[in-house]
Amino acid sequence: MVALLIHCPIRLRNLTMIRIGNHLNKVEDRYQLDFEPSEVKTDRYLTLTLPPELTPYIDAWLEVWRPILLKDPVIDAFWIGIKGAPMRERGVYGCVISATEAAFGTSINPHLFRDIAASWIVDMTPENVGIASSLLGHINPATTEDHYIQANQAIAGARYRNSVNELRNQFKDEYADPYQDRRV
Repeated sequence: MVALLIHCPIRLRNLTMIRIGNHLNKVEDRYQLDFEPSEVKTDRYLTLTLPPELTPYIDAWLEVWRPILLKDPVIDAFWIGIKGAPMRERGVYGCVISATEAAFGTSINPHLFRDIAASWIVDMTPENVGIASSLLGHINPATTEDHYIQANQAIAGARYRNSVNELRNQFKDEYADPYQDRRV
């Protein structure tokens, strides 16, 4: 769940509703998620391609672990709980919280992955800021800017200090001695 959210920061509702053969399909060496407009908050088609690095993990979940949990082989839900039934939003939410706490030492809720993705794009690749709204499936980029981009002040401060230091270094020889006679 966490790896999927890192690569495709989808809403909890969509993460929970994934059905094998409907939303999740294997296309060559990778998986793809497809949601109908009625299943997406923005009422638009949503198609996300997962990176091939996740394929062996998804294959293992589908072929090894999921069948162990599954009570009824007819169930097409991707996420199966310990009781053998499809997981609900509350269960998926709890799994993400628990897994991130164990892995990172702090809990990250599923929706926060959306904030993190948008903020990372702005902080680390500001030239790509325009892709943040597309990644999150927002129709209006202002939604992304107003609600999701949590610009990192520490990174902004570091960039500013680096810029000032670069300027200082450029003029270091010329202005090294503030008392030197510049008329010479």
